[in-house]
Amino acid sequence: MDQFATGLSSSIILLLQLFNIQIINDSYKLSADNNVIKAVTLYPERGYIYDRNGVLLVSNQRAFDLMVVPRQVKKMDTLAFCNIIGLEKEKFKTQFKKASRYSRYRASIFIKEISKKKAAKLQEQIYRFPGFYLQERTMRKYPESSAAHVLGYVSQVPDYILKNNDYYTKNDNFGIKPVYNAIVWQDRRQEEFCAKLRKQNKETMIFNKTGLLIDSYFSGTKIKWILDNVPKAKKLMSSNQLLFGTIDSFLIWRFTKGKIHATDATNASRTMIYNITSNRWDDTILKLLKIKKNILPVVKDCADDFGQTHSSITGKSIPINGVVGDQQAATIGQCCFEPGSLKSTYGTGAFVLLNTGSKKIYSKNRLLTTIAYRINGKTTYAMEGSIFIAGAGVQWLRDRMKFFNKASETEKIVKSLKNNNNIYLVPAFTGLGAPYWDANSRGVLSGITRDTSPKEIVRATIEAVAYQTHDLFEAMKHDGLRPKIVKV
Repeated sequence: MDQFATGLSSSIILLLQLFNIQIINDSYKLSADNNVIKAVTLYPERGYIYDRNGVLLVSNQRAFDLMVVPRQVKKMDTLAFCNIIGLEKEKFKTQFKKASRYSRYRASIFIKEISKKKAAKLQEQIYRFPGFYLQERTMRKYPESSAAHVLGYVSQVPDYILKNNDYYTKNDNFGIKPVYNAIVWQDRRQEEFCAKLRKQNKETMIFNKTGLLIDSYFSGTKIKWILDNVPKAKKLMSSNQLLFGTIDSFLIWRFTKGKIHATDATNASRTMIYNITSNRWDDTILKLLKIKKNILPVVKDCADDFGQTHSSITGKSIPINGVVGDQQAATIGQCCFEPGSLKSTYGTGAFVLLNTGSKKIYSKNRLLTTIAYRINGKTTYAMEGSIFIAGAGVQWLRDRMKFFNKASETEKIVKSLKNNNNIYLVPAFTGLGAPYWDANSRGVLSGITRDTSPKEIVRATIEAVAYQTHDLFEAMKHDGLRPKIVKV
C-alpha cells in the first residue's frame, strides 16, 4: 500500500482500478461488496476520510474541538479571542450562544483542523481566557470492511479528502448508524441530573436494586442524555428503531450482521438500570429515566451462545461464546474464583474487586456491589472500589505537562527521590470515585515551594494511586471484609 502515498494521480488511478469507479463531475461512484460505501466525494486542500456513516477513519492532520465551559466564562475581550482563534466575531457569538444552550458544563464551538504543534501553540494563547480549551478529536479507524481499510490507506494522500454522500444500499439491513458518538465512562455531563435524582431521594432505591450509587459514570444517565438531547432519538425509540448497547453489544451486533443484540450480566450490571437480584432490567428505574425496555439487549451468562460471526467478516463463521466486562474480566484473569479473593488492577483508572460468592454484600462505606460473573445461571457477586485516575494521571504528566516522553520513565524518576518532599496530589481530574463519589471535586497539588521540580510532581502522582487504593482497602475493612488473598 506504500504506492498510495507516492502522489495524488497514481493514488486516484489505483483507487479507480480497485473499485471500478466512474467519474461524474466531482463525485466518484464506488461499489464494494454491494453493501459498503456507495459514493465518495473528493475535496481539495483537506486531509480527512470518512466512512459511509460519516465516521472519521483517518486524517493527515489532527482535529481539535474548541471546547467551552459556559458557566466559567465571564466578561472577556471577545474581539481579541476571535483574532486568536481565527473566527469572525458574529459567528463566534452565534456558536457560543448555541453552546451555552447545549450545556452548562461543556460543549464544542467548532472543529479546527491543524497540526498538533499548532494546536499546542493555540492552547497557550487561549489559556488566559478561562472556560476555553482545545480537545483533540480521536482519529478512529472504523472496522467497516476491506473497502474502508483501503480508503484508509488512500487518506495518506496529502491535502485531499474523501467523504461519503450518506448513501445506503437496500441490502444493508444489518447496518446501524450510531445516533451519537460513544460516551466514555469518565464523562461527567449528567452530573446535574444525578444531583437531581439524589435530591429526590432515589439513591437508596437504586443502590438496593443495582448495587450502584447514582453517578454519571454509569450508562443509564448517558442513555437519558442521548434521548433528551439528540434529535429524533426519542422518536426512533418509540418506533422500535433505536438500540442501546455497551461496546460488547455493538461488536456482537456488527459481527453477527444484526442477528444478535445481546450483552452479558456483568456489563448489564454496570448500567444502573439492571436489577442484580432478579437479573433483569429494572422496570422502576427504566420508568424513572424514561427509557423503554425495547432498546435494551438480551442479557446472557458470561459463557453463553452469542451467535456466530458472519463469514464475510472473519473469513469463516466463528461462534461467540464468551462476553464479560473489563474489570470482571480482570477478576477472572487473576483467578479470583473463591470468596475472599481480591484483585487490584491499574489502567486508566484503578479498580479493586473482592469476590463475595453467592452473597450480595451492601457496603456502608460507599463501595459498590456488582456481578463478578454469571455461569450456568448462577451469579457470583463482588464488592468493588473504583478509582477514576491512575494511568490517566501518568498520561496527564506526559501529554499535558510534558515532564517525560515515555510512561516507563516514571519509575526511574520516582526512585531518584528519597521522599516526596511533602508534595501531594489529589488527582480529581474527573471528580473522585470510591469511597467519596464527589463528581464536583477537582484536582489539588499541595506543598509546592520554589524547590519543587517536575520530579516531585511525578512522584506525587504515582503515590496518589497508592493512597487512593489504601482508601478502598480501609473502606472494605470498615465493612468488616478481610481479603484472603490480594492479586495485583
